[in-house]
Amino acid sequence: MAVNQTGMLPLVRVDQGQLPLLGQQPGGSKGATLGWEQGNVLTGIVLSSLTSDLFVVNVDGKSVTIQSPYGLVPGQSIALLVEGERQGQVAARLLAPELLETKATPSEAARLQALQVPDSPRHRMALRALDLVGMMPTPERLEQIAAGLEGTGRRDLPAAFLAAVALKSDLPVEAEWLRLLQTFVQSGDNVLNGLDRWTTDLTVKSPSPELTAAINELKAGLKALTLHPQEGDLSKLIQNMAEGKAADRLGAPIGQVLDELGQIGQKGGELWERGQTLLDGLAGRHLWNALDKQGVRMEDYLYVPLLYQRPDGENGQGQLRVYRRPRDQREEGPLRVALILDTASLGVVTVELTLQRQEVWARVTVNDEVTARAGRAAWSDLQEKLDKLGFRLKGDWRVGRAPEVEARLTETVAQPCARGIDIRA
Repeated sequence: MAVNQTGMLPLVRVDQGQLPLLGQQPGGSKGATLGWEQGNVLTGIVLSSLTSDLFVVNVDGKSVTIQSPYGLVPGQSIALLVEGERQGQVAARLLAPELLETKATPSEAARLQALQVPDSPRHRMALRALDLVGMMPTPERLEQIAAGLEGTGRRDLPAAFLAAVALKSDLPVEAEWLRLLQTFVQSGDNVLNGLDRWTTDLTVKSPSPELTAAINELKAGLKALTLHPQEGDLSKLIQNMAEGKAADRLGAPIGQVLDELGQIGQKGGELWERGQTLLDGLAGRHLWNALDKQGVRMEDYLYVPLLYQRPDGENGQGQLRVYRRPRDQREEGPLRVALILDTASLGVVTVELTLQRQEVWARVTVNDEVTARAGRAAWSDLQEKLDKLGFRLKGDWRVGRAPEVEARLTETVAQPCARGIDIRA
Protein backbone atom coordinates (compact mmCIF):
# COMPACT_ATOMS: atom_id res chain seq x y z
CA MET A 1 0.00 0.00 0.00
CA ALA A 2 1.28 3.42 -0.88
CA VAL A 3 1.43 6.28 1.57
CA ASN A 4 -0.75 9.16 0.43
CA GLN A 5 0.51 12.67 -0.28
CA THR A 6 -0.42 13.95 3.18
CA GLY A 7 2.30 11.83 4.75
CA MET A 8 -0.27 10.13 6.94
CA LEU A 9 -0.85 6.42 7.29
CA PRO A 10 -1.72 4.17 4.32
CA LEU A 11 -5.40 4.06 3.43
CA VAL A 12 -7.50 1.20 2.14
CA ARG A 13 -10.29 1.99 -0.29
CA VAL A 14 -13.40 -0.09 0.27
CA ASP A 15 -16.90 -0.31 -1.11
CA GLN A 16 -19.17 2.66 -0.75
CA GLY A 17 -20.87 2.69 2.60
CA GLN A 18 -17.85 1.18 4.33
CA LEU A 19 -15.51 3.48 6.18
CA PRO A 20 -11.97 2.39 7.15
CA LEU A 21 -10.49 3.96 10.25
CA LEU A 22 -6.75 3.87 10.60
CA GLY A 23 -5.48 1.70 13.41
CA GLN A 24 -3.10 4.45 14.51
CA GLN A 25 -3.44 8.05 15.49
CA PRO A 26 -1.58 10.55 13.28
CA GLY A 27 2.04 10.64 14.40
CA GLY A 28 1.60 7.55 16.55
CA SER A 29 4.04 4.67 16.63
CA LYS A 30 3.50 1.76 14.31
CA GLY A 31 1.22 -0.87 15.79
CA ALA A 32 -0.53 1.45 18.25
CA THR A 33 -4.23 0.52 18.26
CA LEU A 34 -7.32 2.54 18.96
CA GLY A 35 -8.78 -0.14 21.21
CA TRP A 36 -12.22 -0.26 19.61
CA GLU A 37 -14.15 -3.52 19.53
CA GLN A 38 -16.58 -5.07 17.09
CA GLY A 39 -20.09 -3.81 17.75
CA ASN A 40 -19.05 -0.46 19.24
CA VAL A 41 -21.13 2.47 18.01
CA LEU A 42 -19.02 5.63 18.24
CA THR A 43 -19.86 9.26 17.67
CA GLY A 44 -17.46 11.87 16.39
CA ILE A 45 -17.09 15.24 14.72
CA VAL A 46 -15.31 16.14 11.47
CA LEU A 47 -12.36 18.45 12.20
CA SER A 48 -11.03 19.14 8.71
CA SER A 49 -11.13 18.02 5.09
CA LEU A 50 -7.83 16.97 3.49
CA THR A 51 -9.13 15.86 0.09
CA SER A 52 -12.54 15.11 -1.40
CA ASP A 53 -12.65 11.75 0.41
CA LEU A 54 -10.05 12.12 3.18
CA PHE A 55 -10.92 13.70 6.53
CA VAL A 56 -9.56 14.22 10.02
CA VAL A 57 -12.18 13.29 12.61
CA ASN A 58 -12.28 13.32 16.39
CA VAL A 59 -13.83 10.00 17.45
CA ASP A 60 -14.00 8.81 21.04
CA GLY A 61 -11.57 11.56 22.03
CA LYS A 62 -9.00 10.51 19.43
CA SER A 63 -8.02 12.32 16.22
CA VAL A 64 -7.99 9.84 13.34
CA THR A 65 -7.83 9.99 9.57
CA ILE A 66 -10.74 8.42 7.71
CA GLN A 67 -11.61 7.85 4.09
CA SER A 68 -15.24 8.14 3.06
CA PRO A 69 -17.05 8.37 -0.28
CA TYR A 70 -19.53 10.72 1.38
CA GLY A 71 -18.95 14.47 1.28
CA LEU A 72 -18.30 15.27 4.93
CA VAL A 73 -17.85 18.85 6.09
CA PRO A 74 -15.94 20.28 9.09
CA GLY A 75 -18.16 20.51 12.15
CA GLN A 76 -20.43 17.66 11.00
CA SER A 77 -21.37 15.01 13.57
CA ILE A 78 -20.98 11.38 12.51
CA ALA A 79 -21.73 7.95 13.97
CA LEU A 80 -19.68 4.82 13.26
CA LEU A 81 -20.48 1.13 13.72
CA VAL A 82 -17.20 -0.79 14.22
CA GLU A 83 -17.30 -4.01 12.19
CA GLY A 84 -13.84 -5.48 12.66
CA GLU A 85 -10.30 -5.22 11.38
CA ARG A 86 -9.08 -5.53 7.80
CA GLN A 87 -5.48 -5.37 6.68
CA GLY A 88 -4.34 -3.80 9.93
CA GLN A 89 -7.05 -1.12 9.94
CA VAL A 90 -10.30 -0.86 11.84
CA ALA A 91 -13.26 -1.21 9.47
CA ALA A 92 -16.43 0.66 10.31
CA ARG A 93 -19.71 1.65 8.73
CA LEU A 94 -20.77 5.29 8.58
CA LEU A 95 -24.23 5.54 10.10
CA ALA A 96 -26.80 8.21 9.48
CA PRO A 97 -26.70 10.65 12.44
CA GLU A 98 -30.44 10.33 12.99
CA LEU A 99 -29.91 6.71 14.06
CA LEU A 100 -28.71 7.99 17.42
CA GLU A 101 -31.60 10.37 17.92
CA THR A 102 -34.25 9.35 20.42
CA LYS A 103 -37.15 10.75 18.41
CA ALA A 104 -38.64 8.68 15.62
CA THR A 105 -38.45 9.90 12.06
CA PRO A 106 -41.78 10.08 10.18
CA SER A 107 -40.81 6.91 8.32
CA GLU A 108 -40.00 5.05 11.55
CA ALA A 109 -43.21 6.18 13.19
CA ALA A 110 -45.19 4.92 10.19
CA ARG A 111 -43.40 1.56 10.19
CA LEU A 112 -43.98 1.03 13.91
CA GLN A 113 -47.63 1.97 13.51
CA ALA A 114 -48.02 -0.47 10.61
CA LEU A 115 -46.52 -3.22 12.79
CA GLN A 116 -48.83 -2.22 15.67
CA VAL A 117 -45.85 -1.71 17.97
CA PRO A 118 -45.64 1.17 20.49
CA ASP A 119 -43.52 4.14 19.42
CA SER A 120 -41.20 3.94 22.44
CA PRO A 121 -37.43 4.65 22.63
CA ARG A 122 -36.61 0.95 22.97
CA HIS A 123 -38.84 -0.06 20.06
CA ARG A 124 -37.28 2.65 17.90
CA MET A 125 -33.78 1.45 18.71
CA ALA A 126 -34.89 -2.14 18.09
CA LEU A 127 -36.18 -1.14 14.65
CA ARG A 128 -32.91 0.59 13.77
CA ALA A 129 -30.85 -2.32 15.05
CA LEU A 130 -32.79 -4.85 12.97
CA ASP A 131 -32.19 -2.70 9.91
CA LEU A 132 -28.46 -2.63 10.68
CA VAL A 133 -28.18 -6.44 10.88
CA GLY A 134 -30.37 -6.96 7.82
CA MET A 135 -33.35 -8.61 9.52
CA MET A 136 -36.97 -7.98 8.60
CA PRO A 137 -38.68 -6.15 11.49
CA THR A 138 -41.65 -8.05 12.91
CA PRO A 139 -43.70 -7.32 16.04
CA GLU A 140 -42.21 -10.40 17.71
CA ARG A 141 -38.60 -9.40 16.99
CA LEU A 142 -39.16 -5.82 18.07
CA GLU A 143 -40.75 -6.97 21.31
CA GLN A 144 -37.91 -9.43 21.97
CA ILE A 145 -35.25 -6.75 21.60
CA ALA A 146 -37.25 -4.18 23.57
CA ALA A 147 -37.75 -6.69 26.40
CA GLY A 148 -34.03 -7.48 26.42
CA LEU A 149 -33.20 -3.78 26.65
CA GLU A 150 -35.75 -3.36 29.43
CA GLY A 151 -34.01 -6.10 31.40
CA THR A 152 -30.63 -4.40 31.05
CA GLY A 153 -32.00 -0.94 31.80
CA ARG A 154 -30.69 0.43 28.49
CA ARG A 155 -32.32 1.93 25.41
CA ASP A 156 -29.36 2.99 23.29
CA LEU A 157 -28.38 1.83 19.82
CA PRO A 158 -25.23 -0.11 20.83
CA ALA A 159 -27.25 -2.27 23.24
CA ALA A 160 -30.05 -2.71 20.70
CA PHE A 161 -27.53 -3.65 18.00
CA LEU A 162 -26.03 -6.32 20.26
CA ALA A 163 -29.51 -7.69 21.00
CA ALA A 164 -30.27 -7.82 17.27
CA VAL A 165 -27.03 -9.69 16.63
CA ALA A 166 -27.96 -12.19 19.35
CA LEU A 167 -31.38 -12.62 17.75
CA LYS A 168 -29.80 -13.16 14.34
CA SER A 169 -27.43 -15.71 15.88
CA ASP A 170 -30.38 -17.62 17.38
CA LEU A 171 -29.27 -16.80 20.92
CA PRO A 172 -31.52 -15.83 23.84
CA VAL A 173 -32.34 -12.11 23.78
CA GLU A 174 -32.50 -11.87 27.56
CA ALA A 175 -30.89 -9.54 30.05
CA GLU A 176 -28.34 -11.98 31.47
CA TRP A 177 -27.28 -13.11 28.01
CA LEU A 178 -26.98 -9.54 26.77
CA ARG A 179 -24.76 -8.66 29.73
CA LEU A 180 -22.55 -11.66 28.95
CA LEU A 181 -22.36 -10.69 25.29
CA GLN A 182 -21.66 -7.07 26.21
CA THR A 183 -18.75 -8.22 28.35
CA PHE A 184 -17.49 -10.57 25.66
CA VAL A 185 -17.84 -8.28 22.66
CA GLN A 186 -16.97 -4.86 24.04
CA SER A 187 -14.53 -5.60 26.85
CA GLY A 188 -10.81 -5.53 26.23
CA ASP A 189 -10.45 -8.33 28.78
CA ASN A 190 -12.53 -11.04 27.12
CA VAL A 191 -11.13 -14.51 26.60
CA LEU A 192 -10.30 -14.21 22.90
CA ASN A 193 -8.59 -10.84 23.32
CA GLY A 194 -6.69 -12.26 26.27
CA LEU A 195 -5.58 -15.22 24.19
CA ASP A 196 -4.43 -12.93 21.41
CA ARG A 197 -2.29 -10.88 23.80
CA TRP A 198 -0.99 -14.05 25.46
CA THR A 199 0.15 -15.62 22.18
CA THR A 200 1.85 -12.36 21.20
CA ASP A 201 3.79 -12.25 24.47
CA LEU A 202 4.64 -15.94 24.19
CA THR A 203 6.01 -15.47 20.68
CA VAL A 204 8.37 -12.74 21.88
CA LYS A 205 9.65 -14.82 24.79
CA SER A 206 9.54 -18.31 23.25
CA PRO A 207 12.87 -20.07 23.91
CA SER A 208 12.22 -23.45 22.23
CA PRO A 209 11.07 -24.83 18.85
CA GLU A 210 8.53 -27.08 20.58
CA LEU A 211 6.92 -24.13 22.35
CA THR A 212 6.91 -22.14 19.10
CA ALA A 213 5.11 -25.00 17.33
CA ALA A 214 2.50 -25.19 20.08
CA ILE A 215 1.99 -21.41 19.93
CA ASN A 216 1.52 -21.53 16.15
CA GLU A 217 -1.10 -24.27 16.50
CA LEU A 218 -2.97 -22.15 19.04
CA LYS A 219 -2.79 -19.12 16.73
CA ALA A 220 -4.22 -21.19 13.88
CA GLY A 221 -7.12 -22.30 16.07
CA LEU A 222 -7.75 -18.74 17.20
CA LYS A 223 -7.74 -17.50 13.61
CA ALA A 224 -10.09 -20.28 12.47
CA LEU A 225 -12.51 -19.35 15.22
CA THR A 226 -12.62 -15.61 14.64
CA LEU A 227 -12.09 -15.13 10.91
CA HIS A 228 -14.66 -15.95 8.25
CA PRO A 229 -15.28 -15.12 4.57
CA GLN A 230 -16.40 -11.73 5.85
CA GLU A 231 -14.00 -10.80 8.59
CA GLY A 232 -15.59 -9.15 11.55
CA ASP A 233 -18.79 -11.19 11.26
CA LEU A 234 -19.92 -10.48 14.79
CA SER A 235 -22.95 -12.76 14.76
CA LYS A 236 -20.87 -15.76 13.66
CA LEU A 237 -18.25 -15.02 16.28
CA ILE A 238 -20.84 -14.86 19.06
CA GLN A 239 -22.52 -18.02 17.79
CA ASN A 240 -19.18 -19.85 17.87
CA MET A 241 -18.73 -18.86 21.50
CA ALA A 242 -22.30 -19.84 22.37
CA GLU A 243 -21.92 -23.28 20.80
CA GLY A 244 -18.77 -23.94 22.78
CA LYS A 245 -16.57 -24.07 19.68
CA ALA A 246 -13.98 -21.90 21.40
CA ALA A 247 -13.51 -24.50 24.14
CA ASP A 248 -13.42 -27.34 21.59
CA ARG A 249 -10.92 -25.70 19.25
CA LEU A 250 -8.68 -23.89 21.69
CA GLY A 251 -8.69 -26.03 24.83
CA ALA A 252 -6.19 -28.64 23.59
CA PRO A 253 -3.77 -26.12 21.98
CA ILE A 254 -3.74 -24.04 25.18
CA GLY A 255 -3.06 -27.18 27.20
CA GLN A 256 -0.17 -28.07 24.87
CA VAL A 257 1.38 -24.62 25.31
CA LEU A 258 1.07 -24.97 29.09
CA ASP A 259 2.74 -28.39 28.92
CA GLU A 260 5.63 -26.96 26.90
CA LEU A 261 6.01 -24.11 29.39
CA GLY A 262 6.19 -26.72 32.13
CA GLN A 263 8.87 -28.64 30.22
CA ILE A 264 11.16 -25.61 30.19
CA GLY A 265 10.67 -24.91 33.88
CA GLN A 266 8.15 -22.09 33.60
CA LYS A 267 5.22 -23.83 35.30
CA GLY A 268 3.79 -21.39 37.82
CA GLY A 269 5.41 -18.43 36.10
CA GLU A 270 3.60 -15.33 34.89
CA LEU A 271 2.95 -16.63 31.36
CA TRP A 272 1.88 -20.04 32.64
CA GLU A 273 -0.53 -18.48 35.16
CA ARG A 274 -2.08 -16.27 32.46
CA GLY A 275 -2.62 -19.26 30.21
CA GLN A 276 -4.20 -21.28 33.01
CA THR A 277 -6.55 -18.41 33.82
CA LEU A 278 -7.58 -18.16 30.15
CA LEU A 279 -8.14 -21.92 29.97
CA ASP A 280 -10.31 -21.75 33.10
CA GLY A 281 -12.28 -18.86 31.63
CA LEU A 282 -12.83 -20.73 28.38
CA ALA A 283 -14.12 -23.82 30.19
CA GLY A 284 -16.28 -21.75 32.53
CA ARG A 285 -17.85 -19.85 29.62
CA HIS A 286 -18.54 -23.16 27.82
CA LEU A 287 -20.28 -24.61 30.89
CA TRP A 288 -22.27 -21.43 31.50
CA ASN A 289 -23.44 -21.29 27.88
CA ALA A 290 -24.46 -24.95 27.90
CA LEU A 291 -26.50 -24.38 31.03
CA ASP A 292 -28.03 -21.22 29.62
CA LYS A 293 -29.35 -23.13 26.60
CA GLN A 294 -30.90 -25.99 28.57
CA GLY A 295 -31.41 -24.64 32.04
CA VAL A 296 -33.92 -22.78 34.14
CA ARG A 297 -33.11 -19.34 35.54
CA MET A 298 -33.39 -18.61 39.23
CA GLU A 299 -32.37 -15.45 41.01
CA ASP A 300 -28.92 -16.64 42.08
CA TYR A 301 -28.21 -19.67 39.88
CA LEU A 302 -28.99 -21.55 36.68
CA TYR A 303 -30.01 -25.19 36.85
CA VAL A 304 -30.61 -28.15 34.57
CA PRO A 305 -33.42 -30.44 35.81
CA LEU A 306 -32.52 -34.12 36.08
CA LEU A 307 -35.76 -36.12 35.95
CA TYR A 308 -35.92 -39.92 35.78
CA GLN A 309 -37.83 -43.01 36.89
CA ARG A 310 -36.40 -44.91 39.84
CA PRO A 311 -36.30 -48.73 39.92
CA ASP A 312 -39.37 -48.76 42.20
CA GLY A 313 -41.36 -46.98 39.49
CA GLU A 314 -41.50 -43.69 41.37
CA ASN A 315 -40.38 -40.46 39.77
CA GLY A 316 -36.95 -39.27 40.85
CA GLN A 317 -35.59 -35.82 40.35
CA GLY A 318 -32.45 -33.81 40.75
CA GLN A 319 -30.71 -30.65 39.66
CA LEU A 320 -27.31 -29.58 38.42
CA ARG A 321 -26.78 -25.96 39.45
CA VAL A 322 -24.22 -23.34 38.59
CA TYR A 323 -24.35 -20.32 40.87
CA ARG A 324 -24.05 -16.78 39.58
CA ARG A 325 -21.24 -14.50 40.65
CA PRO A 326 -22.44 -11.67 42.91
CA ARG A 327 -23.04 -8.50 40.91
CA ASP A 328 -20.74 -6.47 43.14
CA GLN A 329 -17.88 -8.96 42.80
CA ARG A 330 -15.41 -7.40 40.38
CA GLU A 331 -12.64 -9.99 40.49
CA GLU A 332 -13.07 -13.45 39.00
CA GLY A 333 -14.18 -15.68 41.86
CA PRO A 334 -14.48 -19.46 42.26
CA LEU A 335 -17.07 -21.45 40.34
CA ARG A 336 -19.81 -22.88 42.58
CA VAL A 337 -21.65 -25.99 41.41
CA ALA A 338 -24.20 -28.19 43.18
CA LEU A 339 -25.62 -31.60 42.26
CA ILE A 340 -28.76 -32.68 44.12
CA LEU A 341 -30.20 -36.18 43.59
CA ASP A 342 -33.27 -37.84 45.09
CA THR A 343 -32.07 -41.46 44.95
CA ALA A 344 -34.00 -44.70 45.49
CA SER A 345 -32.14 -46.08 48.49
CA LEU A 346 -30.08 -43.18 49.85
CA GLY A 347 -32.70 -40.48 49.80
CA VAL A 348 -31.50 -36.99 48.90
CA VAL A 349 -27.76 -36.70 48.26
CA THR A 350 -26.27 -33.22 47.90
CA VAL A 351 -22.81 -32.58 46.44
CA GLU A 352 -21.61 -28.97 46.58
CA LEU A 353 -18.40 -28.07 44.76
CA THR A 354 -16.34 -24.90 44.74
CA LEU A 355 -13.68 -24.82 42.03
CA GLN A 356 -10.84 -22.36 41.55
CA ARG A 357 -7.83 -23.18 39.43
CA GLN A 358 -6.57 -26.62 40.60
CA GLU A 359 -8.36 -26.46 43.96
CA VAL A 360 -11.66 -28.31 44.45
CA TRP A 361 -13.58 -28.04 47.71
CA ALA A 362 -16.44 -30.53 48.13
CA ARG A 363 -19.19 -30.78 50.72
CA VAL A 364 -21.32 -33.92 50.54
CA THR A 365 -24.50 -34.21 52.60
CA VAL A 366 -26.17 -37.63 53.04
CA ASN A 367 -28.99 -38.98 55.19
CA ASP A 368 -27.13 -41.41 57.48
CA GLU A 369 -23.75 -42.17 59.01
CA VAL A 370 -23.36 -45.52 57.21
CA THR A 371 -23.42 -43.79 53.83
CA ALA A 372 -21.04 -41.11 55.09
CA ARG A 373 -18.51 -43.73 56.29
CA ALA A 374 -18.61 -45.50 52.92
CA GLY A 375 -18.09 -42.20 51.16
CA ARG A 376 -15.14 -41.23 53.35
CA ALA A 377 -13.53 -44.62 52.73
CA ALA A 378 -13.64 -44.07 48.97
CA TRP A 379 -12.60 -40.43 49.23
CA SER A 380 -8.85 -41.00 49.50
CA ASP A 381 -8.86 -43.06 46.29
CA LEU A 382 -10.67 -40.24 44.47
CA GLN A 383 -8.23 -37.68 45.87
CA GLU A 384 -5.29 -39.74 44.62
CA LYS A 385 -6.74 -40.03 41.11
CA LEU A 386 -7.46 -36.31 40.90
CA ASP A 387 -4.01 -35.49 42.25
CA LYS A 388 -2.48 -37.31 39.27
CA LEU A 389 -4.48 -34.97 37.03
CA GLY A 390 -3.14 -31.93 38.85
CA PHE A 391 -6.21 -31.23 41.02
CA ARG A 392 -6.29 -31.03 44.81
CA LEU A 393 -9.57 -32.29 46.29
CA LYS A 394 -10.67 -31.37 49.79
CA GLY A 395 -13.83 -32.92 51.19
CA ASP A 396 -16.30 -32.54 54.02
CA TRP A 397 -18.91 -35.26 54.59
CA ARG A 398 -22.00 -34.35 56.56
CA VAL A 399 -24.96 -36.32 57.87
CA GLY A 400 -28.37 -34.68 57.75
CA ARG A 401 -29.93 -32.33 55.24
CA ALA A 402 -28.84 -29.29 53.26
CA PRO A 403 -32.09 -27.30 53.33
CA GLU A 404 -30.64 -24.19 51.70
CA VAL A 405 -29.64 -26.29 48.68
CA GLU A 406 -32.66 -28.62 48.61
CA ALA A 407 -35.21 -25.83 49.01
CA ARG A 408 -36.14 -25.53 45.34
CA LEU A 409 -35.62 -29.14 44.29
CA THR A 410 -39.34 -29.67 43.64
CA GLU A 411 -39.66 -26.59 41.42
CA THR A 412 -38.59 -28.37 38.21
CA VAL A 413 -41.16 -27.90 35.51
CA ALA A 414 -40.19 -30.52 32.92
CA GLN A 415 -41.69 -34.02 32.77
CA PRO A 416 -39.81 -37.14 33.96
CA CYS A 417 -38.30 -39.25 31.21
CA ALA A 418 -37.96 -43.04 31.25
CA ARG A 419 -34.67 -43.41 29.39
CA GLY A 420 -33.11 -46.10 31.51
CA ILE A 421 -31.62 -43.61 33.96
CA ASP A 422 -31.08 -45.62 37.13
CA ILE A 423 -29.59 -43.70 40.05
CA ARG A 424 -29.02 -46.07 42.96
CA ALA A 425 -26.57 -46.53 45.80
